[in-house]
Amino acid sequence: MIPTTRPHSLPKFAAAILIASLASAAALAEGPDWRTDYNQARREATEKSKPILLEFVSENCVWCKKLETTTLRDPAIASLLNEQYVPIKVDPQRDAELIQRLQIASFPTMLLAAPDGRIITIVEGYLEAEKLLTHLQAAAVACRPKAVARDPQRSRRAEELLAQAKTEFQARDFFNCLEKCQLLVATFGDSPEAATAARIEAQIMANPDWLARACNNMNDRLTTMYLSLADAWLQKGKPEEAAACLEKVQQLAPGSTRAQVALVKLSRIQGKVTQPTECKKP
Repeated sequence: MIPTTRPHSLPKFAAAILIASLASAAALAEGPDWRTDYNQARREATEKSKPILLEFVSENCVWCKKLETTTLRDPAIASLLNEQYVPIKVDPQRDAELIQRLQIASFPTMLLAAPDGRIITIVEGYLEAEKLLTHLQAAAVACRPKAVARDPQRSRRAEELLAQAKTEFQARDFFNCLEKCQLLVATFGDSPEAATAARIEAQIMANPDWLARACNNMNDRLTTMYLSLADAWLQKGKPEEAAACLEKVQQLAPGSTRAQVALVKLSRIQGKVTQPTECKKP
């Protein structure tokens, strides 16, 4: 029969994907990876956010057989269906209720639908590969999620953080680099910068030498903060709390310059002025 189409408000799309880029010998030999369980295939389409091709054929239909042996075995068609669609072959006997509900009146008929079941296009009759490819590409484009415009200020902040993280990575300042990467992922998780930051973080976490360097940097920062906290407690007139902070510094960085400074301050708190000895870097 002469093919007819019933379009459902298809949007315009740019240049079609080149047929040659999809061609493969395997697809030509195997054809589409048909699903036969309609309900299970619908769930798969929803989970993978892929459009659906429903093929309705009958056993003694000459044009159905030609469609399956020529058009649907075209390498470009088979590749596109296997990569971007969930193709479903409908059994006229088992799925008679579905055929009746969709008002399928002739064979072959192909129905293209969105992952949520919304019908996009119905193609009735035999169709050559080039024409079917156009319908498949248009339906795939129609099902793609709409791009969300990025907030310029938010994008700029994400770009700045990533640039800082990359600079610190090159300088082998892995602690601060990790800090920037984790902030990017936590605050801008839907951005491409966050994806890059996650890869940088994974690189550092997988390298024991880099991770050890990050831990040392973190230790340096922590002891410096404890020294500042001790001074703050002294200004508040709380020497016991200050002494606890200074003891922490000695525990975290024994033999270091910061530990020597902590010892002097602790001795003064305890009423003993101790002359500093030669300091050794950790």
